[in-house]
Amino acid sequence: MRNGKKPKGIPLDSSIITVPKPLGSDVKPKKLVLPLHNRWGMLKLLVRPGKDVSRGQLLAEDERGVAPPVYSPCDGKVLGVRAWSNFAGEEVPAIILQCSGSTVQEHAQKDTGAWKKTDPHTLVKKVQKAGIRETDAYVWPLAWRLAQPGLPPTEIPNGPDISRPIEYLIVNALDRQPGVTIRESALSGRETEIAEAISLLEHISGTRNTILAVRKGQPISDSLERELRQRGIKVRMCPPVYPIALEPILVQYITGREIALPHGDARAVGVTVVDILTALRVYRSIRDNSPAFSSPLQLTIHGSENDYQTWIPEGILVSELLEQLQFNYSNAAKLILGGPLLGFAQHTFDVPITAEVDNIIIQAKPDVFIYENNSCINCGYCVKVCPMGLMPNELSRLCEYENFEAAERQFLFHCIECGLCAYICPARRPMVQLMRFGKREIGKLREASQEQ
Repeated sequence: MRNGKKPKGIPLDSSIITVPKPLGSDVKPKKLVLPLHNRWGMLKLLVRPGKDVSRGQLLAEDERGVAPPVYSPCDGKVLGVRAWSNFAGEEVPAIILQCSGSTVQEHAQKDTGAWKKTDPHTLVKKVQKAGIRETDAYVWPLAWRLAQPGLPPTEIPNGPDISRPIEYLIVNALDRQPGVTIRESALSGRETEIAEAISLLEHISGTRNTILAVRKGQPISDSLERELRQRGIKVRMCPPVYPIALEPILVQYITGREIALPHGDARAVGVTVVDILTALRVYRSIRDNSPAFSSPLQLTIHGSENDYQTWIPEGILVSELLEQLQFNYSNAAKLILGGPLLGFAQHTFDVPITAEVDNIIIQAKPDVFIYENNSCINCGYCVKVCPMGLMPNELSRLCEYENFEAAERQFLFHCIECGLCAYICPARRPMVQLMRFGKREIGKLREASQEQ
């Protein structure tokens, strides 16, 4: 795909995009569940069960200094550490906290502008220590993607390659999938804060080419345009096509540069992508000199007239959030964490909401799409729509019959799990789910071989 060429995908009808309304009540959890495992490994536990903890206390960290640490969002007590299902359905060790005191809520603070006098290396260390996890599954954590050449957030052997300067900083204000509008809503009413957040990232990364990616036709206030223009921040209008907001597609559309998949890093081609919501969390963390405890969430309840959005303390269970909102979910037929196409269906409402989840969907029985165990009819629709140029029909069949070696040879790990193949399949095959299954099984086989 050439620079600026409209990518493959599903056109979105921008005329029906609406901004959700905020929830009216504060979210005050009684219990939080904080996973200790992430894509970069296991964190070391720093507290013992039964011990009291205070808000902002460090609970777990990566001894290598790569993965973001975990802090307590509340005053309370460590009830224990045990396996708990995360948003992707994986059983991982997690800290269970009983909250007995205050929790962190979104609140406005007067900006002192102190970060403008702080050197980028000190700031990138603050980003690393802030405990910021992100919705997109980037190859490396945020601090490593922002660090200037020769100035890593921590000194570790065989760390990420940050030798190449960041030539493009793309702040992604595109919502990741249909039905999710939380990023578009973030651009309303926070003009100065958004401009400051982008300027902060620009200062840390040392880039001179900063781009705010927004949807074509998306309304941007005159005050935000003025703030961005004064700071030399460009605005790039992108076509309303899913999945343009995902990193490999967005980087190629805006810069013409191609990330080497399956484990490629945009930094290797001189680009760093940061979600606009992440930018706000970084700014608030550094402004308030506090860890990033809370994250934004959109709640979509089918059958209701509106979607809702709020900032929640990380680790709150879906069940408790809904109970606090006085929503009776006993008759709900399906719960999806992560959005309609990128998300994961859940088998329980007792699953923690972490920063990897930006959208929760609750469906009644008539709204549920049922996949079927049908054979592929070789219509080719999935091949036509795949933004990565793969053959999802072949890959899903190989994974279905556990021919994982052949699937890997056919570029299984180049799949970005956008879900378009499953969405468009007339045979109603669970294609993206089969490919996720294949990736996990290959990962398990690799772990087992390494242990031998």
